[in-house]
Amino acid sequence: MSLEGRSIGQRSVLVIGAAGFLGQHVVTAVKAAGGTVLAYDRNPAPAGWSGAWTVAEAGDTAALKSAAQDATDVIYLAGRSRPAGGYDSLAREIDGEVATVVETAELCRDAGVGKFVFASSGGTVYGRDVQIPTAETEQARPQSSYGMTKLFVEHGLRLLSAEGPMQAAVLRISNPYGPGQRVKRQQGIIAAAMNAAMTGQPLEIWGDGSVVRDFVYVADVAEAFVAALACKDVYVLANIGSGQGVSIRDLCSEIDKVSDRPLKIDYLPDRKVDLPKAVLDPSRAARVLEWRPEVALADGLKKTYDWWAKQGDRHDG
Repeated sequence: MSLEGRSIGQRSVLVIGAAGFLGQHVVTAVKAAGGTVLAYDRNPAPAGWSGAWTVAEAGDTAALKSAAQDATDVIYLAGRSRPAGGYDSLAREIDGEVATVVETAELCRDAGVGKFVFASSGGTVYGRDVQIPTAETEQARPQSSYGMTKLFVEHGLRLLSAEGPMQAAVLRISNPYGPGQRVKRQQGIIAAAMNAAMTGQPLEIWGDGSVVRDFVYVADVAEAFVAALACKDVYVLANIGSGQGVSIRDLCSEIDKVSDRPLKIDYLPDRKVDLPKAVLDPSRAARVLEWRPEVALADGLKKTYDWWAKQGDRHDG
């Protein structure tokens, strides 16, 4: 279902992580839906920005309290960990990532925020040995510290929403891609492949390229956050993905088509944390949020490549 024209009314939405890849698109979607954005990020506002922008770390209590005072809703996109993290960092990530998000949610509740929307991770939360495509009813058994911390936060938000009055929504996102995704921040295989196509450098792939992933265009993901803001349920947990799987090898072939620059690939040994297949079932999002992905993979890859081609030497690949 298209969200074009959907309005969230006169809301003031605090977007924590506004300068990031997903954050930039969420900011655009919130504004298009009629909301006012209160941006919060460790990085300064981009050139030409108009509106509130707080420069502070995600765990800065004083800055968060000040920013949340004027917010009706909060979208939390910040995070320092990466999906490839292993068990050696589990204790540190629980202490850092989980505590930071849950404390922020409590602070927002106390400030009178109506809804807290959290960006979780679809692929890393579920783990292995699940039905494909995977629905929210599957038992979550994360295989990495990254996925474990996301799951801990989800349960924290569920408990907070049950206490009230603040509502919560958790979006388990598959693999977002699109314009603005950067290589140096290790934000995804598609960004790395685009950079390889543009520069002629080899693309490093862990394993033989047979792993299957669910890729969803970033503008579609951003619209899911708007849908979550509009939803009236006390607590929402929903997959945000395409529902379609593609192997990394086939993905590279699709990128070859849109770039007309065949990729040079270096295959590396498998990693323990990489699941052989991760595809999300987005039917609950369609039912509860009235959200469906609209951009097909081929079209999204073309849009992404066109963005990369326009960057010239300005991208950070």
